[in-house]
Amino acid sequence: TRALLGECNEAYRTSVTELLLSAVFFAYQQWTGETSLSLELEGHGRENLFEQADLSETIGWFTSLFPLLLTVPNQAELLIGDIIKSVKELYRALPSNGIGYGLLRQIVQDKQLAELDCAPSPLLFNYLGQIDAGVVKEAAFQVAPEHVGHNISEENPVLADLTLTGSVQNGQLRFQIVARTGHFETSEFLQFTQYLEQALVGCVEHCLMLNTLKLNNKNSVTQKNKKVEVISI
Repeated sequence: TRALLGECNEAYRTSVTELLLSAVFFAYQQWTGETSLSLELEGHGRENLFEQADLSETIGWFTSLFPLLLTVPNQAELLIGDIIKSVKELYRALPSNGIGYGLLRQIVQDKQLAELDCAPSPLLFNYLGQIDAGVVKEAAFQVAPEHVGHNISEENPVLADLTLTGSVQNGQLRFQIVARTGHFETSEFLQFTQYLEQALVGCVEHCLMLNTLKLNNKNSVTQKNKKVEVISI
């Protein structure tokens, strides 16, 4: 987890969310054989859209929900590095972290968006971040370890076949994965969780290896430059 939050992102200049999305996409591809994934992304919605919108005196989540289509170049062998680069480009192409989608569909009631298929998406992804990042061990208030019940009402409509909610707590990355009732066999569900774990580890190992190669190449170039300078003197 420490590598995922830190040095792994140096390999492709990514964010943690982009790396996690890459792992999820890679796991989904291994699980289904599909080379594209249309998923829903959920975010906090607290975007600084313009100077007049001061969010400093508000608390909680506004919640944004928007679709994203992940694809990869057509090629015989699908490599994790290609997925990371593709996901990074597609994710960064979203204006204002996708908050405009809900505004157009729900408030402006854009006709084209209103006519879109409202069937559940294959997957909904939400990364909460480091939820205990601001908590000091010696502070009077700490994150409670006991179960606090359901975060979402059981009467809330299911938005996806699989809902993945990731967070980092106590230095560990955790995923809560919820499947739509009756949609998957237990063996299928467990297989996806295994693919996801392998993909997360694969992303970390790939990025760390790439960082090592870059460092070795940099050191090699530095040594060559030193030799040239000595000769010129």
